[in-house]
Amino acid sequence: MKRNILTIMAGAVLVVLAAAFVSCGSKGGDSKDGENKDSKVIINKDIITWRNPDSWNTIPQESRFIETAQGSYNLTDKDGKMEIAIDFVKTKEVGDNVIENLRTIDLQLGGCTFQADKSVILKEIQNAKIGDKLKIPFSYIYASDKEKQRIIEDKTPSMTIELCLPKEVSESDSGDDLLDVEGEYDKASKKVADEYDKAYKKVSDEYEKASKKAQDEYDRAYQKAQKQVDDALNSYGW
Repeated sequence: MKRNILTIMAGAVLVVLAAAFVSCGSKGGDSKDGENKDSKVIINKDIITWRNPDSWNTIPQESRFIETAQGSYNLTDKDGKMEIAIDFVKTKEVGDNVIENLRTIDLQLGGCTFQADKSVILKEIQNAKIGDKLKIPFSYIYASDKEKQRIIEDKTPSMTIELCLPKEVSESDSGDDLLDVEGEYDKASKKVADEYDKAYKKVSDEYEKASKKAQDEYDRAYQKAQKQVDDALNSYGW
């Protein structure tokens, strides 16, 4: 009898342990799936901002050689690192002296800066032809679940390219800016001079009219007075 009771109790313990094992296994699987869960980032415009860190001048259009390819991109999370690979289109052929002065390409998402391997980017750009798509991977190691959630919820990614232009390009750009300023100054000066000439002519015309009118009135008054004097003298027989 005692043996039967012990057998039943042992069987019950085994059932409980098996159920607990299955439950833990299920939770562990869910956690693993969560670590590798993907989210979507939608890009429907060019998100690149071009900057020249060595100058206040903007990057001229002829030195901009890629633009963002619109689409939906997977944002992955694995082992505490978030990764996203975005497509770009090469729009122009540029010299090696421009590409080699590419300082940084950073992606901003959720207030965090995702970085890319610059050497990989340079190789992709140099090997691509105009119209080719370039896939550039970005990654970021988040510090907390709160930061991770902020990245996932961000729907407005942006990107910054810092390009140190070669000296000849910068000087040319600065020269063009100076010519533009001088041209605007010349236009403004000419406009002021024209307005002054118009105002001076108007005042001169008004003065001439008033002077002529005064002279005519003076002549009429003088002639009238002279006639009165002549009439008075004639009346006395002078």
